[in-house]
Amino acid sequence: MVRPKRMGATVLIGIFTSMLPAAGVGAAEITVLSAVAMTPALDDLAREFERRTGHTVKVGYATAGVVSDRIGDGEAVDVAILP
Repeated sequence: MVRPKRMGATVLIGIFTSMLPAAGVGAAEITVLSAVAMTPALDDLAREFERRTGHTVKVGYATAGVVSDRIGDGEAVDVAILP
């Protein structure tokens, strides 16, 4: 049985890694913008992703409404996480 946290790490790593070939880079900085409610889980998952891959994850947090507004205003991010 896969534990939820481990499954989440696997999913996050899969999502981030799938973006890398298109970027044409060896080591990358991945920019994530997320709702603040995800902070505890996403911080852990980002550290695990960095440990496993050597890539850097730059995470920014805001309320869901602010995240939506920032994306709507054209802020460039690789991954956006909203509830």
